[in-house]
Amino acid sequence: MDNKFFKDLYNNRNIILALSRREFKNNYVGSSLGFVWSFIQPLALALILWSIFTFAFNSKSVGNIPFVLYLLTGLFPWNFFSDTMNQNTVIIQNYSYIVKKMPFQLSVLPIIKILSNLFIHSIFIVITIIFLLAYGIPFSIYWFQVLYYLFALAVLVLSFSWILSAIQVFFKDTAQIVMIIVQIGFWVTPIFWTVDAFPASMQSVININPVVYIVNGYRDSLLYNIPFWQKGSETLIFWTLTAITFFVASKIFSRLSPHFADVL
Repeated sequence: MDNKFFKDLYNNRNIILALSRREFKNNYVGSSLGFVWSFIQPLALALILWSIFTFAFNSKSVGNIPFVLYLLTGLFPWNFFSDTMNQNTVIIQNYSYIVKKMPFQLSVLPIIKILSNLFIHSIFIVITIIFLLAYGIPFSIYWFQVLYYLFALAVLVLSFSWILSAIQVFFKDTAQIVMIIVQIGFWVTPIFWTVDAFPASMQSVININPVVYIVNGYRDSLLYNIPFWQKGSETLIFWTLTAITFFVASKIFSRLSPHFADVL
């Protein structure tokens, strides 16, 4: 592993934060309500889901948890994962003007998008907590455990982003392939359904999906008050696979990035 790769990331931390804020603000430039939309959009989604599954479908509870709470706690981390993956796959292509004209540590670009989307995701978490309190779920110290799972999610997304954004530069169909995989991933991740509904043999296959660890972790933290260290085997498997992916991704990106300007 090239230590310079991570040293450069650390040295560019101020640039990363500044560009992340700029990326977030650019999403609302020209709109009348500006930053207020970052609150309205997730709130509208939460209210729509609440209305549909409470009144239209009259959905049953999952155990003793209202279905809408079970859905929200799984859907919001998935949205962060899917949106960031789709956006980061084309991040190098979208910032081609920087790649061609400026000396810049290109590995920070996926991190910028992750941090930018993190602002929105934080609002989703706050809205979810408001719904929990509204349904009479008492505050728990385990709610802070979401920060651990959020960190795990960010590392996972960054690992995939380095690989896919580098490949996208040379193989333009990568973005379309990723969109299809993400769409399939939505339905094979326990967002609308529970893993327990399947036989034990199938559950082991489902749990290969690393996002399952994150989604279940959000629910363990916000709904079930289960500490992550009680999921020792799942945690070990997730971090082993994620660490391998992370280091392989950083190596691939550092090897391919010097050739980006020649292709774009």
